[in-house]
Amino acid sequence: MRKYIATGIIIILAIAIILFVTPLKTIRIEIRDPLDDGTVYVLQEYLPDAIGYANGGLPGALIGNAVGGDHVVVSRGLYRFSLKGWKNQDITLHLYCLMKNATPEKLVIYVVNDFGELPSEQIGDPHDVSDIWYLNVTGYRVGTVTPEVGRWFVVNIPGSIVFQYLTEDKYISFMVVLSNENSLYSHFGIATYEYAEEANIAKPYITWKTPILP
Repeated sequence: MRKYIATGIIIILAIAIILFVTPLKTIRIEIRDPLDDGTVYVLQEYLPDAIGYANGGLPGALIGNAVGGDHVVVSRGLYRFSLKGWKNQDITLHLYCLMKNATPEKLVIYVVNDFGELPSEQIGDPHDVSDIWYLNVTGYRVGTVTPEVGRWFVVNIPGSIVFQYLTEDKYISFMVVLSNENSLYSHFGIATYEYAEEANIAKPYITWKTPILP
């Protein structure tokens, strides 16, 4: 019996040593299409009815409260990434804060069910966007951050949560919500694919670690 226990301990130690010394490389996946990020925004006066627009291809995502024409609008950020090649690892979301206005507090990040490619333009009158606006209700809250203007911020997502929300074609989607989104004029601006292209900076991206195999 002692022989078997000793053998088992040796095997466990050997595996632990291999895992400890195996070098890791970072896989980096940038958002790959201008319609894979953007915003969904609604007219505050109609809430809880979500009447507004979802829109991709924008030069930045406004997260929070602002004035649009004659209306106060509330806006949430949307980001989706292709994770082809992902194999159950924890992942890290990287976003860049462009600006803030008034007194925004924190950003709350959710993994949500996939919303698909966003419309490239606003068409027609404001309409029901509740299928996207309320995705956070069935989503999973993965982090709360207080971003600094001009800095990247990150949120770590367990592999088990990624697996739960990953689509069959390997997309993972996020919604970014301002914690005090009903505070008048309070918002953050977050970089998008379009902004990154114009400003020549990195696009929003995902990373994970994977072993370098011999």
